[in-house]
Amino acid sequence: MSKYIYAFGTFWCTKLYYKSLFLSLCFPVGKAFASSLKIIHMKIPIILYSCAIIDDDCMSIAILKQYIKRTGKLTLQCSFTNPREGITALKSGSKKIDFLFLDIEMEISGYDVAQILRSHSRFIIFTSSNRTYVINALSNANILLIKPFTFMELDQAVAQLIA
Repeated sequence: MSKYIYAFGTFWCTKLYYKSLFLSLCFPVGKAFASSLKIIHMKIPIILYSCAIIDDDCMSIAILKQYIKRTGKLTLQCSFTNPREGITALKSGSKKIDFLFLDIEMEISGYDVAQILRSHSRFIIFTSSNRTYVINALSNANILLIKPFTFMELDQAVAQLIA
């Protein structure tokens, strides 16, 4: 989030930039007050959470990448179509990732991958097109998103976990 406050003639103005929104507000003030204002630039840090994707479907990865970019809260570290490569890379990484988006139906079950990588990620979000996995998924992950899911569903799931 960036915030700017400045004087413009006899107006006090503020611009607020948050995510993809840009707001500009101006209020009339007296000349003496306006001339005494100094330009202030203040950066408020935005917390970005790291994430990774393991899914054997390239189209699902492409959609997830778009959604992740839109959230403004997540930064994609890596994505894998092969679960074995994903396990190796994430286990060898020195830093724990915040979110792991994981498909259930792959050559290695998403449940098994979740158990292996549980200590390497704060939150696991299963993505599956099969509703029969609901009960097992919730015992192994934080959230299950049923494909095709919307950006809003993903954004709400992330917000729920980081709240």
